[in-house]
Amino acid sequence: MVIDIDPFLVAVGLMVFGAFVGSLVFKRFRLPDIILLVVLGVVLGPITDFVDVELFAKIAPLVGTVAIIIILFDGGLKVRYAEIIHGVASGSLLALLVFSATALLCGLVARYIIGVNWSLALLLGMALGGAGAAIVIPLIQQLGVGDRTKTIVSIEAATADVLVVVGVVGLSTALALKQAGGPGLDPGDFTKDLVQTFAVGVAVGIAAGLGWVWALKQFAERGYEYALTMAVLFLMYAGVEMLHGSGALAVLAFGLVVGNARKTTKVENPELARKKGRRSWQYAPVFGVDLAHLHEELVFFVRAFFFVALGVVINLDVLVSPRFIAVGLLLTLGVFLGRVWGVLVVLGRGKLAEWDKLAVTLMFPLGLAAAALSILPFDRYGIVGTEDFGSYAAVVIVLTNLLSSALVYVVNLDKVRAKIFTDAPEARERPWAAP
Repeated sequence: MVIDIDPFLVAVGLMVFGAFVGSLVFKRFRLPDIILLVVLGVVLGPITDFVDVELFAKIAPLVGTVAIIIILFDGGLKVRYAEIIHGVASGSLLALLVFSATALLCGLVARYIIGVNWSLALLLGMALGGAGAAIVIPLIQQLGVGDRTKTIVSIEAATADVLVVVGVVGLSTALALKQAGGPGLDPGDFTKDLVQTFAVGVAVGIAAGLGWVWALKQFAERGYEYALTMAVLFLMYAGVEMLHGSGALAVLAFGLVVGNARKTTKVENPELARKKGRRSWQYAPVFGVDLAHLHEELVFFVRAFFFVALGVVINLDVLVSPRFIAVGLLLTLGVFLGRVWGVLVVLGRGKLAEWDKLAVTLMFPLGLAAAALSILPFDRYGIVGTEDFGSYAAVVIVLTNLLSSALVYVVNLDKVRAKIFTDAPEARERPWAAP
């Protein structure tokens, strides 16, 4: 297939500028940039045919795989061992309960409204089981909540991304193995293959992470560390998949090891210096600030490209179907109710102020993980019956972002906040964000 270069380059340029404008809109009006990016993709693709939809449909799985690698590596980098060992229990438990409840509720919609079998229904439900970290973390920081609440949401968002990726990849792997083995597949062999898949991923990820930590410590110059880190990630993911292991778990384990590794160099930390009785320095991380900034740039580009590509490949004939829209609304309701139930169970009787609980409840907009994982079962594993999952997810992503933004705006109005202050007197002195 011949690629028409000029429209493609124009589209890429518009993606980047669209993502930048979207970030400014988000900071000013709290309207997530995902909506703008998906709409831009729809305009470039189905509406105007400015770009080659078939080309984007072919590269979408590749970008989706890169997005999964970026998501898990980023999640691994941000999770500290202390949080895993001692746990930020509320955030981790909240992520697990919301993920489970959302998978079940959205699975019921998929099973009885869409009409797919239970395995595929749960697959779609799990893809919609976690809020977008890149959306909810900046959003919660603008709502005047306490530090503990910010920590809970941050840990929950990182954990949710991991649960979504591991859940969808795990079930997709299981269904692909079953599909390959046919109806006569032995359950014992199936379980053995599945355990081996995950074990290989974790083992290779830890080993590669330890090896790369040693390599990073040897660098005298900071010229190519990030590019080489990405190269190692891609090679490791592909190699693990070729060994029939879980590339996703390998990337997560790699990120955990690299993100928690420290050099012997000491650096000053102003936050530690302000705390009496504590040292004012800490050991410098192996994956330092410069590398983290470069990583953010890559995340920005991949995220923009993927959501525009998602809009390009959306089937408009499906989107204008009343039944399809109704299913999207029901799935969105499932995402919201799963969130409400999880917050009530984990934080209902906790010590958080009522405003903080409400703010956490509203952190349900879906993001990159839902978009990337919804297309994975069909594009990566060829599972029959999942062809429209990406379109369903696109609708739910847009609706959850619109609904969450609208609710955040409403509850942040002075009159509404005054009512919440009455219910939570301990929160009156908190520096609330302006509406």
